Amino acid sequence: MNTIVTTHNAQIKAIIGELKLLKNNTTSELKVGDEIVAGDNLILTKNAKITVQYSDGRIAILNGDEVSQFAADLDEEKTAETLAFYDNELPDEVEDVIDGIDDEISAIQSQIENDEELDLPDTAAGTTSAGGGISFSSVARTNDETLANTAFVSDSFTPTGIVNDNPEAIVSAIEITSSLEATLTIDSLNQTSNIIGTTTGVIENSLISITLIDSEGNEIVINNIPVAADGSFSVSDIDISTLSDGTINAVVNVIDVNNQPVQAQSTDDLDTTPPSQANVVINDSNNDGFINLAEKAAGVDATISLNDPNLTIGDTVEVVITIGNTVTITNISITQNIIDNQSISVAIDDALLNDNAQVTVSTTIIDDKGNRSETVQDSAVVDINVPGGAQDQNGQSIDAPTVQINEQIDDDIIDGNEATNLDARINIPQEGIEVGDSLVITINGTEQPPIEITQEIIDNGFITIVIPPAEIVDGQSINVTAKVTDEAGNSSSDGSDSAQVDFSDNNNSIGLVTDVDNTANTVSENANIGDSTGVHADATDADGDDVSYTLSDNADGRFAIDATTGEITVAKELDFDNGDAGDHVVTVVALSTDGSSSVKDFTISVTDADGTAPGGGDTDNDIGPVTDVDNTANTVSENANIGDSTGVHADATDADGDDVSYTLSDNADGRFAIDAT
Repeated sequence: MNTIVTTHNAQIKAIIGELKLLKNNTTSELKVGDEIVAGDNLILTKNAKITVQYSDGRIAILNGDEVSQFAADLDEEKTAETLAFYDNELPDEVEDVIDGIDDEISAIQSQIENDEELDLPDTAAGTTSAGGGISFSSVARTNDETLANTAFVSDSFTPTGIVNDNPEAIVSAIEITSSLEATLTIDSLNQTSNIIGTTTGVIENSLISITLIDSEGNEIVINNIPVAADGSFSVSDIDISTLSDGTINAVVNVIDVNNQPVQAQSTDDLDTTPPSQANVVINDSNNDGFINLAEKAAGVDATISLNDPNLTIGDTVEVVITIGNTVTITNISITQNIIDNQSISVAIDDALLNDNAQVTVSTTIIDDKGNRSETVQDSAVVDINVPGGAQDQNGQSIDAPTVQINEQIDDDIIDGNEATNLDARINIPQEGIEVGDSLVITINGTEQPPIEITQEIIDNGFITIVIPPAEIVDGQSINVTAKVTDEAGNSSSDGSDSAQVDFSDNNNSIGLVTDVDNTANTVSENANIGDSTGVHADATDADGDDVSYTLSDNADGRFAIDATTGEITVAKELDFDNGDAGDHVVTVVALSTDGSSSVKDFTISVTDADGTAPGGGDTDNDIGPVTDVDNTANTVSENANIGDSTGVHADATDADGDDVSYTLSDNADGRFAIDAT
């Protein structure tokens, strides 16, 4: 502990350690900013350091060790006060210089006190310095509280020379050069900042203050950042979310070893504004959300429109292409060409475009600060299941629709009678057809409203449409085309039929053959010859001409038709188990006496008579095996009379209930006979 008696009024600017005021036998703690007056007794702990500023603006650093004190009684005519050194952490070579200065100052002080002639060191002569050395200066005596102030530069000493003719007071000065450097780094994405820096000429554990200022004057202050032993300092993860975008200025302050403020500044940009969102479009031909077979064959890509003139070179476009379970991520660096065009095209791998695959292209713009735009995307479904199946090199589907204009006589001429209620049959392809597909029909070049394919139409295999009367014009042709398209735009090839309209022919042809018997077209295998099959063919000639009927196909002789009535009957015995089972097609030809004819196929089914219904037995079942129903021994005595039983009673049964008769094909040379019944 050391006591210092003040000689002038001053204000305390800095305290390291403990400082107290002894006054009227009472001690009190002093703080930075307190005022002290001449005659105050200051108590400093050992190694304590204080900085004071006198009323005339001068600053002094005082130590609490044994070499630091104020003179209690100052004689202005004799000497300056004892020097308070700030040297406890200086390099050895600097301390050696200071020790030499102490000796020289003591000698000069003694000469002054004894009114002797001053013997100044040789180095004091001259007004220029020798680099890296120490120079001494004679300056006017000011009766300051300190004989000299010392400060140091550890790497070099800068000498100064000031000459004064008044030798009564000598002050030797060595000033330490201090420095402060700082670097501000901003993480815009997380809205934080880091500051690192270095110092020289600043005491370890000195406290740094930092003020961050945005362009609008908003501030963030960070205090009490300690300086490390090597002069470095740092602070990280400073929350700057309250600052506005733009240039952020970091103002860094510290008090150096000379007790002088040192300041440095560093700037960086805060940018929390995300780029504008882009727009992405998968380029299927009509942007309907599907990629069909033709589009796949032509190649599919996606166009990304950037819509942001503020993009800079080095920003990034993140593109994610998902096809089924395959994900491809591509980062595209923004170039000047991209900025100029504001557009990027990315290819989609057609090898991955399998039927029913979901294709999604998403994009995000990322600027150099890491800000991300809103992610946008476009999607499409791959549909390469073509109605009618694959097409050959001529574009013909393997299963295209077929069209048949229903003329009464298949002569490609529509007369006046046929023009009434004229229709056309469209046979639907089975390959590649799905419920929800569309049947597109064109009549004489005019596309009709599409017909949605239903499961019923698929099951039937066809649909009949009415040809509008307005399309039936005498002397012109009728052209009907049909194709099946799906939601993705895949299309079968066309099927078509045409006929010429001619009302000049007054000889009406025979009409269509129809079945006027509403019962099922089936017949049992037990049916007798002449029984009806359920088919009664009928055709009419509008002119009243007679019509006769024949079968051009009678199902291998199984059936016959009445030439006059058109009724089809059984022509031979049927056996379900021997080739007659199932469906049999017969072809009816109706012939008018005017020479016109009409042809129609009918299907007749032969059913099995399995005996499950009463009287429904199969009349063609074979007789069962012959058995002996007499349980006595099959023996006869030689004394037996003619007609006596032999013990054998033959019996056989026909499951159809047919009568059974018996004969002997071998009667043992006439020895035996059998009752036929």
